[in-house]
Amino acid sequence: MKYRIAIVDDHPLISEGVQNLITQNSDLQLVGSFVDATHFLLDMRSTEIDLVLLDISLPDMDGIDLCLQIKRSKPQIIVVGLSNHAEKSAVMKMLQNGASGYILKNTPPDELIDCIYRALQGQLVFSSSIQQIMAKPELSLLSTNMQLTTREKEVLKLLAQGLTGIQIAEKLFLSKFTVENHRKNMLRKMNVNNVASLIVEGTKMGLL
Repeated sequence: MKYRIAIVDDHPLISEGVQNLITQNSDLQLVGSFVDATHFLLDMRSTEIDLVLLDISLPDMDGIDLCLQIKRSKPQIIVVGLSNHAEKSAVMKMLQNGASGYILKNTPPDELIDCIYRALQGQLVFSSSIQQIMAKPELSLLSTNMQLTTREKEVLKLLAQGLTGIQIAEKLFLSKFTVENHRKNMLRKMNVNNVASLIVEGTKMGLL
């Protein structure tokens, strides 16, 4: 089985470099490279796509808005932000609009490909630089009545860094079932349906 990848980026050097990386992997197939949102949206109607690498700065549309359009039209498409912007606010907006990850354009090739594969497996992915940004606490004026336990907060912070349940279990010396229970409890307490939304709400509440 080949995973079908599309790129939406108006920077030729970046786009060509990513295209070359994709074609070097036999189970990845490049199904399109686009320099703007308009042409991608037209092509998306008739092309089967598993994952799109999406620049958040495009000439005809904000990539963050395009992410939302993609997820509303074809929610099965995995969207991963690919950007030079390292602001935490940009990452959060992408996640809020349905993205499954965020990668900086200066990410080493091996790490970028690893992020693509992990996103295709359903994981939330961040390049290492973004992981560091997501791990930094953020001051917030918002208060919350959500009573997360100390352990739940630890799990939440590690989820925000892109770690999987198994990796969190190993790091905290817990069983994977215990980590999964913590995740489910946090989803219930914050009234959200997925990890990306959990991170968005956690940031709003000053927990991250």
